[in-house]
Amino acid sequence: MRLSEIGGVGVEQANAATNSSPIPGWKQYVVPSRPARDPRFFACRFYWPDIVDPNYPYGEGIQLQLRSAISHLNEVWAIEAGGIILSSFADVLPWEWIYNSARWTYDESRHCRMGYERLMSWGLDPAEIPLGTYIYESASGQDPIYRLGMLYFFETKNIRHKPGRTQLFHSYGDQLSEHDMDFDWADETLHASYGKHWLKELLGLRGKDPEAHDRVRQRCGELVTEFVSRATPDEIAEIRHAATALLAKAAARCSLGGSI
Repeated sequence: MRLSEIGGVGVEQANAATNSSPIPGWKQYVVPSRPARDPRFFACRFYWPDIVDPNYPYGEGIQLQLRSAISHLNEVWAIEAGGIILSSFADVLPWEWIYNSARWTYDESRHCRMGYERLMSWGLDPAEIPLGTYIYESASGQDPIYRLGMLYFFETKNIRHKPGRTQLFHSYGDQLSEHDMDFDWADETLHASYGKHWLKELLGLRGKDPEAHDRVRQRCGELVTEFVSRATPDEIAEIRHAATALLAKAAARCSLGGSI
């Protein structure tokens, strides 16, 4: 309706909009405190036991292959964060911000898709695959700068592990996981530079010391730790059970001559 009022989509100059009243049935958008999740998957807050139990190993072999794919799938939170920060700062940061944050969001979408496709290629049932919310929820209710900080925190937290995992996948003959992890490592190097640069820009615009960007990063780590500390015994038991079942299924596929 409003599009037709200004002459529709075309290359000619648009008509001036004269009607500024709300569109019938409109709803004001509010960033949700808890994100929606695809109901085909196992909805949870914490998507793997090592998140809530520091003694649970990240693992090697099948466990590493599965854990890495689960982690990539769960980068859905980073897609959500990317979209939120793009919108939140579009009016205060320059065009370069729009370009960088859109690229960042697209890259995270690719990572999520990579994990999904690996899990599906291994014949796993989405209903058994955990899809969590804890990182997104850790920044809920905070200034949007902490969603940018959360992305920066996780980009820099695990990047040092990626080259070694890429080499391990190569040694397993798992070319798909090797390819995806190598892409992930390259993207994270770029994303870490985005996080640092734009945190400094935002802090400067707010009249604060741009070099305090690492304090934002540290605070994000604290927010995650605080949120994880609230995991319930039932949640911990549930995600352990889900991980055990997935690992057993993956091991059975290998024993039958399948691949993971």
